[in-house]
Amino acid sequence: MNRQPLVLAAAVLMTVSAFSIADTTDAIAANPEFCARYADRALMQQLRNRSLGCGYYGPRWHRNWGAHFAWCVTQPRWKARREIRIRRQMLRQCRRPVLPRTRTFYAPRIGGVRLDWCRFWARQCGAPAANAFCRARGYRRAIGYRKAVDVGRWEPTRVIGSGRICSGDFCDGFRRITCVR
Repeated sequence: MNRQPLVLAAAVLMTVSAFSIADTTDAIAANPEFCARYADRALMQQLRNRSLGCGYYGPRWHRNWGAHFAWCVTQPRWKARREIRIRRQMLRQCRRPVLPRTRTFYAPRIGGVRLDWCRFWARQCGAPAANAFCRARGYRRAIGYRKAVDVGRWEPTRVIGSGRICSGDFCDGFRRITCVR
C-alpha cells in the first residue's frame, strides 16, 4: 500500500491546524497584567501629550486609566502594542515643531492677558521678561522688543515669572517681542 498520499494529507492537515491555532491565539484578548502596563503607558503618553502641548485628543488620548485597561482586555496584544507605537510616533512628530527662525509677537499675551514689562514684580524688566516669553513659546531668546508705556491704563498686564496681574496706570507692557530659534 502506498503511504505517500496519506502522509501528504496528514502534513497538510497539521499545517492547516497549526495556522488555525495561530489565528485563534491572535484573537485571544490580552491578559490583565499586560493591560495594566498598557494603561500605565497610555497615561504616561497622554501626560507627555499635554506637557509638550501637542493637543492630541480623542479615544487614544485621555487620562482615564480604567477606559484604557477595559479596551485592552477586549483586544489582542498586537492591537494594544500598535496603539502604543502610534502614540509614540505622534509624540515624536509633536516634539519637532517647525518654528520659523524668527517670529515677532505684537502686543504679546499670556493666558489672554497682555505681557508685563517685568519678569517679576518690578524686577528683571525688559530683556529678562522678553527672553522668558520667547522660551515659553519654544524659542531660544528674544532678539528685539519694544516697550508699551503705561499700557495698564487700558488693560491689565500679567507678570510672567509669578502670574500676578498688574492693573494700575503705571503698568508697562510690550509693544512687540521678536524671538529667535
